[in-house]
Amino acid sequence: MELGDKIKHYRIKYGLTQEQLAKKLLVSRKTVSSWENDRSTPNIEMLSKLCSIFEISLDELGSIQDTKLKKDNNVKKKNKPLTVILYLLLCAFAVMTYLRFFGFKLIIKYTPFIAFIINIVYLNFYSEWSKFSEPKALVLLLCSIFIFLILNCCLLFKNNYLFSFYSTDYINNILVTLASITYVLITTFIITTIVFFSPFNIKKLTKNNF
Repeated sequence: MELGDKIKHYRIKYGLTQEQLAKKLLVSRKTVSSWENDRSTPNIEMLSKLCSIFEISLDELGSIQDTKLKKDNNVKKKNKPLTVILYLLLCAFAVMTYLRFFGFKLIIKYTPFIAFIINIVYLNFYSEWSKFSEPKALVLLLCSIFIFLILNCCLLFKNNYLFSFYSTDYINNILVTLASITYVLITTFIITTIVFFSPFNIKKLTKNNF
């Protein structure tokens, strides 16, 4: 039995329509139909989710990508501790970034840029990108980024510490403004990562909203 036939077999066995299975996987119905008709093959992340939904092992699903999936899962397990450490560091530096911006004296300088670098490294190890393959999930992410951006701008205008740097020097004012805009963009990027790209096994925000 081909992989597509097995997916269809287990879907029917569990009384799921293609639309219902698609919603559980955060993909379109056409994608599920394409798998069942062997026009395309689910990626590693989707194969893992299918096994979880159908409550079967990889051997039972009998995918030609079983070996590849197992190897990928082993890599994820090895990277998990590092991913968690990077995520916690990112959270800590996010807090320090806000404190620094509002005038609190910290031992570590340039916290926004350190947090930005940690963010880039962390996303390099993050693996659950497939949850944003569904258009609705992607729209939620983009709308949230816009909301975070607005909130950070509001904080910017409430920052008396920042305004103390403005003077009659035109060049100085331009530099302060550019630094403030950079701060807003960096913190928006960081907060988005913290909220939507958590490495912990919690219910995903994208699932809870659909």
